Amino acid sequence: MVAGRLTREVGDGQRAALAVALTTRLAGEQAYLGTAGSPLAYGNGPMLDLSPAAPLVRWQGLVRDAIRETFGPDAGTWRQGKAHISTHYCHTATESDEWQRRLRRIDPAHAPVRIREVAIVDVRPDPVLNELRYAVLDTIPLGQPLPAHRLAAAARADADLAQADFDRLAAEISQAGDSADYDDAAALKRARLDLDEAVARWHACAPAGPTAWWPGGWRLAVAGEVQYGYPAVPWPTREAVDAAIAAATPDQTMLRIGTPTWIALDHAGTDPHPLNKDLGRTTTGPIGEFAADRRAGSLPRALDVDYWSTQDR
Repeated sequence: MVAGRLTREVGDGQRAALAVALTTRLAGEQAYLGTAGSPLAYGNGPMLDLSPAAPLVRWQGLVRDAIRETFGPDAGTWRQGKAHISTHYCHTATESDEWQRRLRRIDPAHAPVRIREVAIVDVRPDPVLNELRYAVLDTIPLGQPLPAHRLAAAARADADLAQADFDRLAAEISQAGDSADYDDAAALKRARLDLDEAVARWHACAPAGPTAWWPGGWRLAVAGEVQYGYPAVPWPTREAVDAAIAAATPDQTMLRIGTPTWIALDHAGTDPHPLNKDLGRTTTGPIGEFAADRRAGSLPRALDVDYWSTQDR
């Protein structure tokens, strides 16, 4: 449960961020198979304990970490008791012994339980009908191959975390000044390697062609090599590059011999591409660097959280 938050206080961006955090934390978790029962007349209503409980306890920890990551440490303070299924909740005082006698007559008293997904739900009480009503906002499948856009979003979330860890450690070492030692330098190097590996895993999710869930642009390829230096900013659409080719003058050799090629952007920042740095040029606008460019030194210096947090996953 997200503690201290009402539904109306959680925007679409935070819900999407929570789905990504859950996808990342639960990646690799298999569907749960266990049993429920026997039914008990508990203090707040009938319930059935789930067994074995260990996998569910682990999931609770992973979900709590995802909640803290998205909403802050105070949002993950609610503590779940032993894993169970509640069938009803009491709304007036009653004698539990009589209900327990009725529950004991149920046979068989255990039922198989399979959990194939984790759901984000909006739960609201109905004081008139004394019911809890819920609406499913998103689902995270378990033990199934994730769609490409979810894999990319989860890998991007990992890269964001690695970037935050590196930035935090770098700031701490900078503040330490002359008191920083070789251990600090080694820790920073490891954090940099972790960041590079996380970004490489994210880049590996880049699609080969245009898609709604990964930003991209168009450049020209000559003899199979993408020409990053021209133009400084990639064309946003195939129509734009076709128009540039149609209007090419005889001295614009690149436009006459190049083949339009879609390229995946790794972020929408303003850092110039390494080639532009080498040439001493400064470039502004959404150029960034490119996921398909595997050359050394092409890892991004920033991650566009604003773009990715608004995407439909």
